[in-house]
Amino acid sequence: MNRLAIVVNPAAGSGRALKMSEALRRAFAERSVEVALHLTKRAGHAPEIIRELLKTEPGVAVVGGDGTFNEAVQGFYGEEHDPESQPTKIAQDRWLAPLPCGTGGDFRRTLGYPEGVDALAQRLLQSEPTPLDIGWLRFADYVSGERRSRMFLNVVSCGLGGEVDAMVERIPAAIKGKLSYIGATIAAGLPYRPVPIEITTPETARETTVVNFAIANGQYFGAGMQIAPSAELRDGFFELVSLERTSILSQIGLLPRLYDGSLLEQSGVWHAQASEVSVRSLDGRNVRIDLDGEACGKLPLAATMMPGDLWIR
Repeated sequence: MNRLAIVVNPAAGSGRALKMSEALRRAFAERSVEVALHLTKRAGHAPEIIRELLKTEPGVAVVGGDGTFNEAVQGFYGEEHDPESQPTKIAQDRWLAPLPCGTGGDFRRTLGYPEGVDALAQRLLQSEPTPLDIGWLRFADYVSGERRSRMFLNVVSCGLGGEVDAMVERIPAAIKGKLSYIGATIAAGLPYRPVPIEITTPETARETTVVNFAIANGQYFGAGMQIAPSAELRDGFFELVSLERTSILSQIGLLPRLYDGSLLEQSGVWHAQASEVSVRSLDGRNVRIDLDGEACGKLPLAATMMPGDLWIR
């Protein structure tokens, strides 16, 4: 490799992404790789840049957080038309290289990527593209109710997770991080009423009342919460995890288990695997959805696993 296109969200990581991208440029130059930086200017800009770059580049590196990586993935597929029609991949042999620098860093944790500019640059140059599972989500727009669709890399959840996202989005970027997610989880969770939902997979239909329900490709969300300790990025299945404790005290009791890897062993936690799942609210409430760390819409939703559909480096 003698050249590399890097797409940068300059707002990611409270501005750290822009500083990191310049340091990456120097790190790659020391390894005889010429870097071209492409800065996003608004939400939704990354897919536009990437669709254009993939016409000539073998792959694209992206500096940002989980939300930026989610936007980047959309650029590997055609622009949305019919939300119920499976997206068309526009470049079958192109790869994405995440260079993490965001608030949560949850996808990096599952990937096991190192921290630090030199380590990330060296890892990218020594790696080969490999296929990675990716999810295809259909959901309702929170305001209009119109159907929408997006691809996702990491975790989709509904219930408290969507409310936490909406609260975190109002926190100044300079103080976002693990503590802000914990604080938002407690602040949103105290008044939150568990919601009755129906979960349907090819194997089962389940009616239950949940605080949060997660459809996980990766293991982590919420800046380090290990919602799906057994999730794998290349097994062709989602890990489904339902938090079904309904009292405030029992919900708070689960919080430490989200950090020590023992969540699935606790009472009031249901989990299963599936390659397809749909979820709907049973009481008519607007139940928010969290998609790769961003509030994106509401129930009903449907998610389909697309095994090995994205090449990652």
